[in-house]
Amino acid sequence: MNFDTENSEKTLSDSHTCSDYCEQIRLDLESFISNFPNKSFAIRVLAKESAISEKTIKRLLKKT
Repeated sequence: MNFDTENSEKTLSDSHTCSDYCEQIRLDLESFISNFPNKSFAIRVLAKESAISEKTIKRLLKKT
């Protein structure tokens, strides 16, 4: 993200797309989940700690 110092609005960088950010989120989620022996348990823990529903996390992992 670029930060415009004049009006301090956050804008997406021209070199990054939403799909780039979605892919990074998916990779970060996969990295977190890999620390657990059970994927379902990891998703449940993440959902509880982040206040994001399990279904949403699963959608992010599937990139849907």
